[in-house]
Amino acid sequence: MIKQLHYLEFFDSLIKGNKEECRRICLALYNNGESVTDIYLELFQKSLYKIGKMWEDSKINIAEEHAATTIIDYLITMLAEMARSGKTEDKSAIVSCIDKEFHQIGAKMVANLFEIHGWQTYYLGANTPSRGLLKFIEEKNPDYVGLSINFHLNTLRLLETLDQIRKNFPEQKIVVGGQGVQLVLDELKKNYPAVIVCESLQQLEAIINSN
Repeated sequence: MIKQLHYLEFFDSLIKGNKEECRRICLALYNNGESVTDIYLELFQKSLYKIGKMWEDSKINIAEEHAATTIIDYLITMLAEMARSGKTEDKSAIVSCIDKEFHQIGAKMVANLFEIHGWQTYYLGANTPSRGLLKFIEEKNPDYVGLSINFHLNTLRLLETLDQIRKNFPEQKIVVGGQGVQLVLDELKKNYPAVIVCESLQQLEAIINSN
């Protein structure tokens, strides 16, 4: 559990655009035994949610929001590279945002978590058209496909993408996550019972460890 003091110290440095200080804080926490999952959740995710709210309330501008997001993007990769154990699992995952979904930080955390556990991971990033995703699934035949959705207007696209995957690859295991999932939670539970709704990185880690 990361102390509130460390979070506040990190957020203050982040909002000021101080990349090196953010890096120092993350390295100190990691070297003192904090897990990558906890740092992702309790520093990065928490900070991004707060920054998003500040931007909505016009307390920061888009340039400041982008600068903070870029720092976190860098730190996500840095920690994942440090945490890789070198072991390799005979398993693979495709992780992608759906079409017209440009918020990709959450998906990147998910992809890196698979990689940390030794999975072959294909991270497709933001705004991936469903046609390209389907072709990639056919080529790679992954154990899991992870889909990320954050923007509320993309809920219909998510359901359409799930329908296409289910039609073309009926046995494909799918994990769905992101802030936008809550908007279609009932629909997913009712009509897509085989789809795993992942509401936290801890839940994802449990899924990975169970395979």
